[in-house]
Amino acid sequence: MTWSMLVALIALGVAVFALLTAWKNQAALAAYKKRLSRGQHTPAARAAAENDGPPVVVYNPTKKADFDYLKQTLSRVAADASLPEPVWLATTAEDTGTGQTKQAIEMGASVVIAAGGDGTVTEVGAALAGSGVPMGLLPVGTGNLLARNLNLPLDSERDMAVIALTGRDRALDLGHMIVPEQDADAAELAAALKRDHTSAELAKPGDYPFLVIAGVGFDAEIMGGTSSQLKEQIGWLAYVRAAIPAAFAKRMHLTLRVGSGAADETAVVETDARSVMFLNCGEITGGLVLDPDAKPDDGWLELAVLDTRGGIFGWAALASKLGTGMRAPKNKSLSGQIGSMDMHRIREVSVETRTFQQIQADGDAYGYARSVCARIDPAVLRVRVGN
Repeated sequence: MTWSMLVALIALGVAVFALLTAWKNQAALAAYKKRLSRGQHTPAARAAAENDGPPVVVYNPTKKADFDYLKQTLSRVAADASLPEPVWLATTAEDTGTGQTKQAIEMGASVVIAAGGDGTVTEVGAALAGSGVPMGLLPVGTGNLLARNLNLPLDSERDMAVIALTGRDRALDLGHMIVPEQDADAAELAAALKRDHTSAELAKPGDYPFLVIAGVGFDAEIMGGTSSQLKEQIGWLAYVRAAIPAAFAKRMHLTLRVGSGAADETAVVETDARSVMFLNCGEITGGLVLDPDAKPDDGWLELAVLDTRGGIFGWAALASKLGTGMRAPKNKSLSGQIGSMDMHRIREVSVETRTFQQIQADGDAYGYARSVCARIDPAVLRVRVGN
């Protein structure tokens, strides 16, 4: 085979690949519009997808990502699918995604794509909840937890772009962690935690939404103790460094109230634990699956109560259970073991701790509190996933 023939064959292969890719994008778009015509989405979602508004990308410019390449890729995919040129809106330190998302809705966006880490995804998703406008994902963070739980192709920016623009819509639940007013000032908090005033802050009252996980205690201490710079350098392994001191802190004594809040429908439990987590999805940082049955669209939260005793032996026992996929049966207890994880399927819960504990939602630490509530809001957010 001559050199010219080899070049011709390579060129032919590239052309065929380009044609197949364009056909795939067009087919995905046609299939999506066909589903819409059959009424498989809410009227609000159909109106958003059928309008002439552009795709809008809400992106976090502080992330270590090649946004020029992402813009070119998304632009090409949009052109292949006969969609308008995407509009890009940057987040700021003052507005980390909510305002930009509301602006996108006002522009009549056909889809709002979150390009950032877990925090940006949650911010965009919470602002879109109930609007009928779908969210696409271009994850460029450390954990990218929602994308992982949805089995999106994180190793291919182009595939992610195709799904974000032309994938099918999946209705997901949105979790809420509500923090009431805390009855302490900064000095009391610092004294209770034996910390200085700058490193110990009360959590502000309010609603902290989450798409993957929120928690109190050990998991939140890890998030609060991990720097953004270290995450950029070594990825999810940065959490391991923060976990070491948190693993040997004092256990927290807590009261759980699970149910609707009515006296005859609420179960009250007092226990000691390392961490209380509210799971909308089962996979967390580092690929660890706490509960393979936790689904982001089942209308339930999984309440995970983790505890260890006996120092490193308790953590080793817990790690061995997680590593082999063992966990407590739903609504049953593994109490009495040196390393345990109790799982309970719930729709709402309140947690009161005797001492101040760090809290987190989708990887962002929000300070210290002694009481929080968590609940699930079913099927309020549409997210683009693979066909």
